[in-house]
Amino acid sequence: MMGCGPGALTSEPICSDRAQHATARMLEAMDAIMRLLKCEEPVTMKTDWFEMRDARLHLRPYTDPHFEIAVASTITRSA
Repeated sequence: MMGCGPGALTSEPICSDRAQHATARMLEAMDAIMRLLKCEEPVTMKTDWFEMRDARLHLRPYTDPHFEIAVASTITRSA
């Protein structure tokens, strides 16, 4: 199982711009991960913070279509 989240604690005073930025980056990363897990063809992807060229996984997932994935979330005062 893989767990992910944008990294917000309810105890932190977080500005909504920073929270939206973290969520946007998490979504970009999850898009890349999901495309890699499909293993259909090499993945080329460029964002403002990472770039992949003809990327593939070394090992394909053993479970079909892939292992379980959970995304953590929370509601904060800035939400």
